[in-house]
Amino acid sequence: MQRTVSIVLGALLLSVAASAQTKAGPDFAGTWVFDQAATLANATAARMQPGPIFGESFVAEQSAATLTLRISAGTLQVVAVYALDGSVSKNVSPPAIQNAPAIEVISHAKWDAGRLIITSNSQSPSANGPVVVDSTRTMWLDATGRLVIERTGTPRTMVPPSRSVYKKVQ
Repeated sequence: MQRTVSIVLGALLLSVAASAQTKAGPDFAGTWVFDQAATLANATAARMQPGPIFGESFVAEQSAATLTLRISAGTLQVVAVYALDGSVSKNVSPPAIQNAPAIEVISHAKWDAGRLIITSNSQSPSANGPVVVDSTRTMWLDATGRLVIERTGTPRTMVPPSRSVYKKVQ
């Protein structure tokens, strides 16, 4: 009887460990540069706009708990930290309108079948008052190890469906 209980407990522990491993995703850590040719082919095939969603290059740091993106676009520097367990992450985005206050962005990041899905909500200023912006960014590594980022959201004028491909340099 004790042997049966031990076997069942051992199988249960292995099952829980395997389940925990499948919930995690790939490691995005490193320095990534925009791959224009791969983006054009990939986005066209997906019927999405090609373009550098995270700028020409960015640095990703990843732990078991968080993903930190350090994005540089010209003189603009953006740092975003996402909790990978689906809990609330609060970040700040630079405003589209000069001299406007920074925009608070509320996000949730979770793994789904090896892809990281980040859903975000914010309010952007406009001439007609604040506009609610909802977006989803899905990130995954393709078969060649390139990072693919897909973005969708509303309103489509502010968040057109787009896709970027980056290659790792470090």
